[in-house]
Order: sequence, then structure tokens, then C-alpha cells
Amino acid sequence: MMLSRAARFAASAATRVARASLTVPAGATASGRRTAITYSGGQATEGQGGYYGSGGARAGSSASVKHETEMLALAEDVRRITSAMSEVVSLERLLEEAKAAGGDGAGVVTGRTIEIRSSIKKLVTSPEFTESLNRLEMEGEPIWGLSGEERDLIMDARRKVNDS
Repeated sequence: MMLSRAARFAASAATRVARASLTVPAGATASGRRTAITYSGGQATEGQGGYYGSGGARAGSSASVKHETEMLALAEDVRRITSAMSEVVSLERLLEEAKAAGGDGAGVVTGRTIEIRSSIKKLVTSPEFTESLNRLEMEGEPIWGLSGEERDLIMDARRKVNDS
């Protein structure tokens, strides 16, 4: 039995539509070609070339370095801590002088010593000071990029905050 040309075309079109509506495997087109994996040349075992999408050539191409901006020393924070700590040192000198002038220096508490201690505490617990100090520390240690003197200064500043 012979089909007319129009009937053969309709049957052929129906077959193509039926094929296209079937579930297509991942990475393949309706024509059966796979598009996700292509060969790039070279030896996949050496980390060059290989099949893209197969874990060969591009398996290690993602950046594995994690940049942490918190670890960079901020100059303004260092300047703020340095300025505040120099003021703390001068206040502590005044405190020692006030204690010595108050008698034998055996812990005599006067209005002047209370005022100086209050000034030191206010200085090291101010929000600007503590925020700068927190930015200059990571996990309890001074961050990278600080000189030895600056690291010592940061550790002293933390001690002053903790003692206040």
C-alpha cells in the first residue's frame, strides 16, 4: 500500500514531533548530540586539556584563595589608637604623680586620682577607640600589616580596655 506524498510528510512530521517530546538526557539535544562535554586537547591527567564538564581540565580553575579585608591594617585606626594611648600614658603619669603627692604613695585615694582614673576609663572605653581596636585585631591577636611597635601598642590597648 502506497501512501501519498502528503501522507508520508505528515507521518514523518508526527514522528519528529513524537521524538522531540520524549525526555532528553541531560547534556543532549533532541537530535541526540551531547553539548555539555567537549574536548579541549592536551592530556587530562596532567591538568591541561581534557573534557570540559568531566572534571578534567577545569576542575581546579576556581579561585581557592579567600581574601579577608579585615586582615589589612587601617592607617586611621592605628593613628587613633596611637593618639589615645599616648594620652593614656600621660594620664597614668599624672596619676602616679598625684598618688606620690598625696602622701607615702600607699594607695591614697583622692578626688584627683578618681578623676584621672575616670578619664583613662572614658578614653579606652569610648566607641571610637574600641571600634578601631576591634578592627585591628582578629581572633584576639593584632592583624597582619602592623609593625612590631604597633602590635605591642594594640596588645597594650587591649589590656587597658580589659582592665577598665
